[in-house]
Amino acid sequence: MTKAANAGGKSSAQESIYNYQTPFGPGNIVDVKGHGRATVLEAVIDAPGHQHHGRCHIRYHEDGSTYWARPQLLRRMRPAARRVLVARHTHSYRDAMVHNVDRPDVCLEIGCHEGLTTNMISNRATYVAGIDTAPEVVEIAAARHPHLAFRQMDGLDTAATAGLAPAGCTFSLVCIDISGKAPLNLICEMIRAQAAAFPAARLIVKNEELYDALVALEQQREQQPGGSQEQQQQPALPQPAPAAVQTPEQAAAAAAVEAAAAARGRAGAARLPELLGPGLLAECELFRHQFRPPRLQPSERWIEKQLQHQQQQGHSQEQPAAAHAAS
Repeated sequence: MTKAANAGGKSSAQESIYNYQTPFGPGNIVDVKGHGRATVLEAVIDAPGHQHHGRCHIRYHEDGSTYWARPQLLRRMRPAARRVLVARHTHSYRDAMVHNVDRPDVCLEIGCHEGLTTNMISNRATYVAGIDTAPEVVEIAAARHPHLAFRQMDGLDTAATAGLAPAGCTFSLVCIDISGKAPLNLICEMIRAQAAAFPAARLIVKNEELYDALVALEQQREQQPGGSQEQQQQPALPQPAPAAVQTPEQAAAAAAVEAAAAARGRAGAARLPELLGPGLLAECELFRHQFRPPRLQPSERWIEKQLQHQQQQGHSQEQPAAAHAAS
């Protein structure tokens, strides 16, 4: 089935779950559900009676073909504007992959663990290799994902890691996940090593301490006279759903965790210029996880069918029990 046929044949429930942000405008980079990246050529046509009413014109990156797609099947991509993209948690680290890994990429993941994220990258990139210092997890990763290349290797040994790229290629994207709680000096050393070894590569990094330090640094810049113009120009991101009601004890514990992270961030911000250097520090960007909308509630008809099915199952189980009791 062609891309065009697939892009028009999803159910309304699937569409609504995938539709992260509308409307889409010309030049927007989008991910077409199941078909990869595309660029929006024309916004959604609102004119009644138009041949492509309710659809927008897109061009696929992979083969250059164009199609009038329903916006419900598109997700707005937000590629990083800078070289080093920093995420705080695993979910945002993986979401950063969705926004920044494209088909031409040749990727290296440092700290692949059991290969789950490496496998996710492989669905979007041309090539990916995963390395880890722990032999047992490398063995598990290789067994679970035999189609991928995994090696026991130290990411700081850049001469060895460079040899993992396909012949005639170099890594265009390096993903670093050497534990989200790795010390700030260690993660900065890893970033410096990869940036020097692969000058043209982008980096996606997961680390709590680095993220908190960059947040603190950003806040310090905003408090300076005039604030941060760059921060003011950034588009607003979708907001998370309201948090669940907390008990006073839970609220106090959450506030204590936030205060500790802020204090650690301020301490780290003072060390960043020395640990990363002014050049790399200027190339860092925060990835703020884009919260997904809640899933659609099941329709009344679906609920009714489920209840009927449960009743039928209960009735069929009661009949053998009654027959056994009668005998």
